[in-house]
Amino acid sequence: MEILSGIICALSVWEFGITLQTFFYLIFLFCLVVVTFIDIEHMIIPNVITIPGIFIGIVYGVARTDWGNLTTLLTDSNAHTYRIASILANQPAFDSIFGAILGGGLLYIIALIYFILRKREGMGMGDVKLLAMIGAFLGWKSIIYVMLISSVLGTIVGLAIIAHKRGNMKYALPFGPFLSLAAALYLFISKAYLRI
Repeated sequence: MEILSGIICALSVWEFGITLQTFFYLIFLFCLVVVTFIDIEHMIIPNVITIPGIFIGIVYGVARTDWGNLTTLLTDSNAHTYRIASILANQPAFDSIFGAILGGGLLYIIALIYFILRKREGMGMGDVKLLAMIGAFLGWKSIIYVMLISSVLGTIVGLAIIAHKRGNMKYALPFGPFLSLAAALYLFISKAYLRI
């Protein structure tokens, strides 16, 4: 875990420099690391990590928002409803809030549908709060990517475990590590792409 933390620090400073952005991203990445190890070992994702993480992600979004410029744009008498919605969706503060709502809401709906269809819990509320935290830090656009990549990774690992255990499909696989890995990949890949 110490080696992984050192690698994360080095990659973050190399990618984002020594900035306030790096400080917030390190908090986020360390939360993902802790969640991963706890979920693998105990099959839980503690609220003490995800709930403060959601608020820290939103605070980071609020800190990055240019409120003066936003006020000017919103008070423009020529602005239409569509343009105002577009402006809000692309402001860091609202991006974080929408990301938390979309992340938590989407996974909650999936978990609820699974419970209704199978009459048993297939995903814990810890995963829901984790995806809300990811959305708060990375914004609403990250949610589909993180869901897709984590599902693909989880399926590959799940099939490998089933094959190893000769068809035993009752093994419970924690989803938190896959969400965390997908979020970390999105963070570094999307920022590198925007820099090109």
